[in-house]
Amino acid sequence: MQNILDSTKKDFFYYLSSLGISPKSHKNYRSDISHFHGWLKAHVKAFGAICETLGDAIPFLSTKVAGEYKTQLLNAK
Repeated sequence: MQNILDSTKKDFFYYLSSLGISPKSHKNYRSDISHFHGWLKAHVKAFGAICETLGDAIPFLSTKVAGEYKTQLLNAK
């Protein structure tokens, strides 16, 4: 995992902080985003592309990719 969060993640986490959610919810969101980013990096790499940051991965996001991630989560239980 990167030692320094990319700006997309930083912006999202700043947004979460502005909502006043609990520290536990904030931690869970951070964990979920990190898990999704790891999955997305591997998913995109399978197509021959590299996206080190979440910002790099944004062009690859689609309804289909979201469905594939959901299916992977359901299969992993």
